[in-house]
Amino acid sequence: MMVRLLQIPRGCFALRDWNEDVLVVDPRVPVRAFDRVLIYRPDDLRIRIAGTYVPRGADEDRGTIRIYVDPPHDEGGYHEFDRELLAVAKIVRTDRGGGDRSH
Repeated sequence: MMVRLLQIPRGCFALRDWNEDVLVVDPRVPVRAFDRVLIYRPDDLRIRIAGTYVPRGADEDRGTIRIYVDPPHDEGGYHEFDRELLAVAKIVRTDRGGGDRSH
């Protein structure tokens, strides 16, 4: 069996999603509307959720991060998170099929 080494750019980090895809996340890249993002606790990466960033109007953004959560995590829908408790970072690459699924 050959193991493919993942190239992680400097300043980025990678972790496995619920379906064994590898998400490469860059916390330095500015997050824009409809980017794929990771919402996470900076002190505990086990607490995280991926979704699509959906900004609210400038007047309505009162310290929250709003994302659309993709199924199967949820029935689908918008969720808001407190910026003081959680961080948001752009998912810059997804490596599909990170694991051996023959088992």
